[in-house]
Amino acid sequence: MTRLYVVSEGLTEINFVRDVITPHLERRWPKRITVQAPKLEGNCTYGKVQKLVRAVLGNPGSDVRVTTMIDLYGLPGGFPGRILCDGYEDPWKRVQEMERFFYEDLQDERFIPYLQLHEFEALILTDARCLAKYYPSRKADLDKLAQSIKKQFQSPEEVNRMTSPSRRIKDVVPEYQKVPFGVSAVIDLGIEAIRRECRHFDSWFRKLEALL
Repeated sequence: MTRLYVVSEGLTEINFVRDVITPHLERRWPKRITVQAPKLEGNCTYGKVQKLVRAVLGNPGSDVRVTTMIDLYGLPGGFPGRILCDGYEDPWKRVQEMERFFYEDLQDERFIPYLQLHEFEALILTDARCLAKYYPSRKADLDKLAQSIKKQFQSPEEVNRMTSPSRRIKDVVPEYQKVPFGVSAVIDLGIEAIRRECRHFDSWFRKLEALL
């Protein structure tokens, strides 16, 4: 049986692993994979990430796989390749190169690096109207936000550091809370809708599915 560990930096990411990734993989391939989400404690530094990933990999068992769910937005400067990759204007190249440096530093074929481009809320921006269920008084504003994202970007993953995905949401829903409603909104959207719009996320999901 494959044991997949998704090293996560926050409660929302842990809940996402529990409520989205785990059922998606375990229900399709019962008794062939188990999924857990070790949490990074305290401030996210590269030293902590490196230490936890290596600890989870542990002994060289062929059944263990480790991936990450960490935001590229606000990533600590200690990450390998960070200074070089920050110079890339193309967000896709930036995140792919960061993941390459990450993988090369860990040097373990059982490791699948994943950095979210740019943060969890980018998934919600697949269709911001999914938040209207939780903030009904903001329905009109969320509709305008959804239309604006479609017009400005080819993918919600391109919503960048100049005005981050979470900032765009809070501009129209000041009371937005990530932990209680973020994952629920993503579940309402449906994983396939997100995969269609978020190609980097979809690429990661395909790698996880290919483990089976």
